[in-house]
Amino acid sequence: MFIAKEPSTITITKVAKNSSVSELNYNNKMNVFPNPAINNITVSMDRTVANIADINIFDITGKLMMNVSGVNASEKNIELSNLNKGIYIVNVVLSNGAKASSRLIVE
Repeated sequence: MFIAKEPSTITITKVAKNSSVSELNYNNKMNVFPNPAINNITVSMDRTVANIADINIFDITGKLMMNVSGVNASEKNIELSNLNKGIYIVNVVLSNGAKASSRLIVE
């Protein structure tokens, strides 16, 4: 029997059956700045991966707060005046169908 001397955290990630290893690595190719943000953000994707097709911003309950579609570029500026202060998830759908996500704090 193993007994931990200090509390530890276990993170469990569910991966869809048809996910590929390359899709799992796209999060580190995405950048959202500034973060924390006040009025606007820039969402960018490494140009060696694929262009951004769509950007979705969800609140922490999973409610879709903003959708920017038809981007077709490696970078997009987004105005945040319609978002309240809080924590959001920025999900990006790439032109090759892969997805990436990042946490965003709006102050």
